[in-house]
Amino acid sequence: KKTKKKMNFFGFDSNKTKVYLKMAIERLKLLQAKKTNLTKGRRREIAKLLEQGKEESARVMVEHVIREDFVVEAYEILEVQAQLLLARMGVIEDDKLTIDYVILINFCKSHNFINSTEFAQMIFWRQCAR
Repeated sequence: KKTKKKMNFFGFDSNKTKVYLKMAIERLKLLQAKKTNLTKGRRREIAKLLEQGKEESARVMVEHVIREDFVVEAYEILEVQAQLLLARMGVIEDDKLTIDYVILINFCKSHNFINSTEFAQMIFWRQCAR
């Protein structure tokens, strides 16, 4: 027995969207943990450089650690937005006329960030932003 794919007015399959959202959430958690662990290691390296009196090298590494912290925070924001979309997917499926555009647009406007991310699940959302 064939079942019809449930498509909403944006033209995407809601089941496929749920899968992409779940994969993106897990991938974001993994990347957050990875970057956090790398940052901890760099902080140890910074402490060693400061003990050796290499302040310029330590300063450069501190700037890199700060940048990585911002990326981790951006991952956290994307994760929360993806969880919110996943939680509201039932409403989006049932009521095609009312959708929280603010959430969807904010998530899709992460276009510039999505282009620079390290995982393919977010490409789906880049296509949504166009």
